[in-house]
Amino acid sequence: PGKFSSYGSTQCQSCEAGKYSNFNRTLCENCKKGKWSDVIGASSMTTCKNCPAGTYNNGVGGKDQSHCNKCPSGKSSNKIGATALSQCIDCQLQYYTDVDGMTSCVKCPWLKTTFNNGSSEFEETLKVVSVIFS
Repeated sequence: PGKFSSYGSTQCQSCEAGKYSNFNRTLCENCKKGKWSDVIGASSMTTCKNCPAGTYNNGVGGKDQSHCNKCPSGKSSNKIGATALSQCIDCQLQYYTDVDGMTSCVKCPWLKTTFNNGSSEFEETLKVVSVIFS
């Protein structure tokens, strides 16, 4: 298990990290998007682990968790095994994230707000009021 042999070969080779041997053990398959594996000689796709929430992997054959990209600040994702940046959702008004890799957006503190969806910072509402009335 975890090895493959090319047709006509007399020796088996271990599948590298990020891959696992197929059912017939004739080749190594890549871990799918949204997954990764650091196991050398993996015998099934069950060794491929999901990228954690707050991250995504849009490539195949990820060899370690560093292949899971963090959602950028201003976005979050609670999806495990996300396969695309588009699965990182913009924070709504009144919410923000100022750190990459967040699983949810944070509500703005009292008397603070955001002006756009996808904000990575908030502003004081008193400044907003003074600009409106000046």
